Amino acid sequence: MKVHSALGKWHGLTDIDILNLSTISESKFQHKEWAALKYAYEWAILDGNEPEGDFMAEYRKLYSQKERDRINKLLRFMQFTNYCSNIFLNRGWKKESESLFKG
Repeated sequence: MKVHSALGKWHGLTDIDILNLSTISESKFQHKEWAALKYAYEWAILDGNEPEGDFMAEYRKLYSQKERDRINKLLRFMQFTNYCSNIFLNRGWKKESESLFKG
């Protein structure tokens, strides 16, 4: 998670923001935002498959089909860029001291 945290800090997130995002506690976000983050978290765990669970009915109620399609598109793009950056940041031949993001 070091690279993700470093990127988050680079984009202005605080340590508290990063902690809140890592736990996705419903009490730390507005309800609609929490539903989208919970969906994204579950989607990532399921490797891009549609999550199931009690929160899904609420997620579908809060977001239109068009909004859910955009969220899915964004998640697929994030997964793609994560895979691409893994190729460049986690090269076995690269020395630790050459890391782009430290911390």
